[in-house]
Amino acid sequence: MKHRKAKWIAEAPVAENARRELPLLVEEYFAAGRKLAARRSSAARMHEFRLLTKHLRYTLEVFRPAYGPAMERYLGQLKKVQTVLGELNDYAATRDLMEASPDARHPDTRVLLHALAGREEEKRKEFAAIWTEFDADGQQSRWERYLRTYGRHPKAEV
Repeated sequence: MKHRKAKWIAEAPVAENARRELPLLVEEYFAAGRKLAARRSSAARMHEFRLLTKHLRYTLEVFRPAYGPAMERYLGQLKKVQTVLGELNDYAATRDLMEASPDARHPDTRVLLHALAGREEEKRKEFAAIWTEFDADGQQSRWERYLRTYGRHPKAEV
């Protein structure tokens, strides 16, 4: 999953660039999330989406001064998605390491692998529930409208 490169106009004010570019990042993000949620995706694809989530979250954090404290709600939603995907990735990565180990066939290891697979499945279900809420009717439009409308000239922090 690649993210689009913003087309920043150097001569334009920060707020103008943000109002133009950030909604496009959100549009891409929602499309990728819907694609992921529509089918059972591999742990690697889930991790790619986690990285896309992280990219969007960190990009929006940079523009926090241009949007003010209302941005916190949006950032919190992204953090929730990012966290559950990170936990899922941790379980999947640990399971992969254990499966590649020389004692992967040992009964004790098999018990642990089964437990890890169960936790990974729980996180998949948790992601599905979070995404359903995240992508409820009108959410993408709300995000885009907010980013298109409320960006302003950031105030210097003293």
